[in-house]
Amino acid sequence: MNKIILTAIREFKATALTPAFLFGAVILPLIIWGVLAAALGAGLFSQKPEPTKGKIALVDPTPDKQLTALVAARLSPEAQKAKLEAMRAEASAKLAEVMGSMGENAAKQAEGLFKFDPSEIDVESHEPSADLEAVRQRVRDGELLALIEVTQSTIEPGGTFTDQVGEKAKARDIEMIEDAVANSVVDVRLEDSGMSAPLVRALYSRPSAQQVTLKASGGETKGSEMIQRFLPLAFLMFLAIAIFTGGGYLLMSTVEEKSSRIMEVLLSSMSPMQLMTGKIIGQGFVGLLLLLVYGGLGVFAAIQFAFMDLIPPSLLVWLVVYFLMGYFIYASFNAAIGAAVNEAREAQALQGPIMGLTILIMYLAIFSVMISDNPHSSIARGLSYFPPATPFVMSMRVAYINDPMPMWELVSTTVVGVLGMIASVWFAAKIFRVGVLMYGQPPSLIGLIKWMRYA
Repeated sequence: MNKIILTAIREFKATALTPAFLFGAVILPLIIWGVLAAALGAGLFSQKPEPTKGKIALVDPTPDKQLTALVAARLSPEAQKAKLEAMRAEASAKLAEVMGSMGENAAKQAEGLFKFDPSEIDVESHEPSADLEAVRQRVRDGELLALIEVTQSTIEPGGTFTDQVGEKAKARDIEMIEDAVANSVVDVRLEDSGMSAPLVRALYSRPSAQQVTLKASGGETKGSEMIQRFLPLAFLMFLAIAIFTGGGYLLMSTVEEKSSRIMEVLLSSMSPMQLMTGKIIGQGFVGLLLLLVYGGLGVFAAIQFAFMDLIPPSLLVWLVVYFLMGYFIYASFNAAIGAAVNEAREAQALQGPIMGLTILIMYLAIFSVMISDNPHSSIARGLSYFPPATPFVMSMRVAYINDPMPMWELVSTTVVGVLGMIASVWFAAKIFRVGVLMYGQPPSLIGLIKWMRYA
């Protein structure tokens, strides 16, 4: 046991304490998040743009300049402020809906939205018979922000208007002007039809829905739709990064030590099983370190955006369980491949079928769980009892907090996954024992099976 521990410590130090690893896998993500947190704290993402001051020309075919009055009212600073407040309130309500019962936190998050002062835009009315070429020249010279040509056919259902803008006009203001003109034209149509435009708009406003999830324990959570969509994929990504990074380091370490004959020196003081076990455990701590770094950053983001209370702590425990399960399975494959070959190029050829199977598993996991939006689909259930797929599929299934899995299925799939993990390590040990001191032409997959039988 002491030799296994010493080997594990050596593997961990050789990988995790190198400057390249510390900078790329640990320090760089922390720097990025630190810079983002500092930028948020300094308000760099909430800088208010300068308000626009200008004038637009509107060709108005309506009697008594009815359209001009409506457009001017919508572009007034008071109307813009009211619209911004309504947008901010709607964003706050939406955040509360998708993040859960955290109205105060959601409102706080929405305070930074739509942070800009209203523009000061005057409306200059023109008759349809006016000399519009002179007005266009004023737009070119920058005296006017835009020329809006509304004809009598625009007032008819299905009609369109022309918006000729100058180079100095901002995209935000153009969108606001076009929106004001379009809504005002609709108001004119409604008034011409004898209907009250405010009443019709009020009748057509859609009621909002607030999602409430009723839990078996008797409690409830409000609006976890966004979390439900994002969490399974986040769990899968965290798991894949940690498993494949740790397994990749293990493969390269094994190949390098065998090709440089360091393996022979190590085996003079310990058995192949002790060496393989120590290497797997040591690189496993490297993968666990990555999982803690990126998972910790995810928890930090959840706390910052006030939806950490929607993630049960048991999910984080299951994430670690499935990492250990998946890592030992795929690390065993990599250890066996590394012992069977003489250089990295040969390892890639043997690793191809395993990576192909892994990509297929992850695709089926995403398809059967996320795209179908059903963690209990027949494909997902079947893959949960296939050990190479168990950690990936189950990490997504348990992340469906609105549709929890039955305990019997959690236990049974975990037992199957652990048995698969033990079998993977056992078969890998057989290949490792035979191949670690063999050189020359690397075996095929059929040859590896023969090695297992010989061992």
